[in-house]
Amino acid sequence: MECALKACIAKATQKHDFPDLESVKSSYSHKFSQLRKVANLADHYELERSTNPAFDSNWKIVEPWGPESRYRVISGTDAEEFLFAVRNSKGGVLP
Repeated sequence: MECALKACIAKATQKHDFPDLESVKSSYSHKFSQLRKVANLADHYELERSTNPAFDSNWKIVEPWGPESRYRVISGTDAEEFLFAVRNSKGGVLP
């Protein structure tokens, strides 16, 4: 998810852009909320969460991820649930 949000930021950045310092600092964050703002997806995210219960449920599964998650051992069931929450074509975080 972090990489996907950072890809959105990169795609929106033009060759000769000179972004403000706060946007640059926020781009290096691992926090999804900050990355959504820099990627200009915060409003869409809030609207989708309020109108699409599946999207909201899937974000509740994905949101707790953080850099330290890379070092935790998780069950196969939890990994499958996470991937489903991301990939689900009907309300997934990245359909």
